[in-house]
Amino acid sequence: MERAFLEAFADISELDDVSARNKEQSCPRSYEIDSTSLRLAMPTQVDREEMAPNMMHLATFKNATEAKRAKRSAIEKKSRQRRKNVFKCMREEVKQLENVYADMSKRMNSESSSGLSKSLGNSSGGASMDELQQKYEQLSFVALALEETGLFFDGYCKSTTVFQRYSRSVLEDRRAVWDSGVPPSLSFAAKFHRFSASECYAFVRKTYEEIQKFTECEIVESTRSSFMGWTDQHKYYRNTQTLLFAFTKQFPSENVENLFTKTWNLFLDGHQLEKMVFDSSTRTRLEVLQVLNDDLCIVRRDYRPSRLQITLTSVQIMFRLQTRTGYTFCRRTISSPEIENALEPHEHLVDTFHWVHFNRLYDEYDNPAGCEVVHVCCAGKAPL
Repeated sequence: MERAFLEAFADISELDDVSARNKEQSCPRSYEIDSTSLRLAMPTQVDREEMAPNMMHLATFKNATEAKRAKRSAIEKKSRQRRKNVFKCMREEVKQLENVYADMSKRMNSESSSGLSKSLGNSSGGASMDELQQKYEQLSFVALALEETGLFFDGYCKSTTVFQRYSRSVLEDRRAVWDSGVPPSLSFAAKFHRFSASECYAFVRKTYEEIQKFTECEIVESTRSSFMGWTDQHKYYRNTQTLLFAFTKQFPSENVENLFTKTWNLFLDGHQLEKMVFDSSTRTRLEVLQVLNDDLCIVRRDYRPSRLQITLTSVQIMFRLQTRTGYTFCRRTISSPEIENALEPHEHLVDTFHWVHFNRLYDEYDNPAGCEVVHVCCAGKAPL
């Protein structure tokens, strides 16, 4: 048993010696592995030569960027310095101006105070304070009277100017003629009998009543056709053998006031009316016979179509009204015996009765949405 124990102990010692020798052999091998990995990690001479140009290019790029940054900084520094110099010069100039203004103010104050003291000294030597107060009250009363007189004369001058302007317009009405080549006639020299204001307004009232009848009439006919957005309506009166026909169109992008004013001015301008309504071969003549105000006038219209050998003539009353839906413009033939009796054989009297409604349009939110134009014409007996 003791022998067995010794043999076991000997085996254990041999195993310890073997493990110690294995450790000694394994350590140098690890050192060799580490040294090999370091050699592999370190670049070779060839690698360093290949990497050198890239590194030099990077350094050159950094130097160029820093040079640009330095140049920009120098420019900004010079600009700041220049602005500081300009501001400094401006401050100095402002100070100089302030000094000059202060000197002038002192000089003016000293002069005014010396003048006031002199005037007070002279007045105190010549009159007392009571007398000065009395003179001041008298002057105030005179100034008030002069102001009232000035207001009176201003009103008088305004009324005189209005009267002169009206007289001048009355004298010039007869000379307001546009003629593009209508054959002459003795009727052009006929004296027109001017209507009074009450007669003109009676014509307007009667005409507007007839317009209202057709507007409010529910028994109208229509072809239910549309041409370029215009729709039609018409009504025939058997007792007077008169046909009224109307054309309606909506203009969403138009302003009611502008369109109405353009239409009114067009019918008072002979050149524009001839260019817009007639062809180039038609000769027209427009003469303003009477102007009652800016909204009512009486004109004579003559036009001679090239295909006819007669001149069509009419004396018309033109007026415009503001209605609850917009505006109404009307022109209608009126009787003028002086001109009718002076017509020559080549002249023919025609009846005209036209009116145009300019109605406002609204959207679902009650905002203005354009203009509706209703043009009504009368064929038949129309004169007043």
